Amino acid sequence: MTGHIQIIVEHDGIETVLKQAQQQLTNTQPLMAGISAIMLSAIEHNFAKEQSPEGTPWTPLSDITIRQRERSGHWPGKMLQVRGLLAAATTPSYSNDYAQVSNNRPQAAIQHFGGKTGRGHKVTIPARPYFGLSQDHINDIITEATDHITITKN
Repeated sequence: MTGHIQIIVEHDGIETVLKQAQQQLTNTQPLMAGISAIMLSAIEHNFAKEQSPEGTPWTPLSDITIRQRERSGHWPGKMLQVRGLLAAATTPSYSNDYAQVSNNRPQAAIQHFGGKTGRGHKVTIPARPYFGLSQDHINDIITEATDHITITKN
């Protein structure tokens, strides 16, 4: 499986703050840069802790994979980080009206979502979700936004 994955965060608290920010600021690029940096930090955290954004530990590597890594000198080590290319390929971007992180590595989607791969699709890779935000990261984004604007309560 190859391609680009996109995770859309729909959270009322973030959306409310961002709508207010758009109304109050003519240049939201500094805010969006900060938000994309927080999103990148969240993904780096998930790789470092080997867990989903919600804190669920990833499924351990299979015994076969561990033996392959031992033979190649890459075990013990971190899951999804034999050479660090997948984690390093996560890049932030932003403009005046969006903040995002993306990863265009061919294995990005299958590692995140899981699925069948290999010859005849006989190998099942479990989902090891790393794209997404914990509640702490969502709170950090809200703080970042409120630090840039004055929130008015309706």
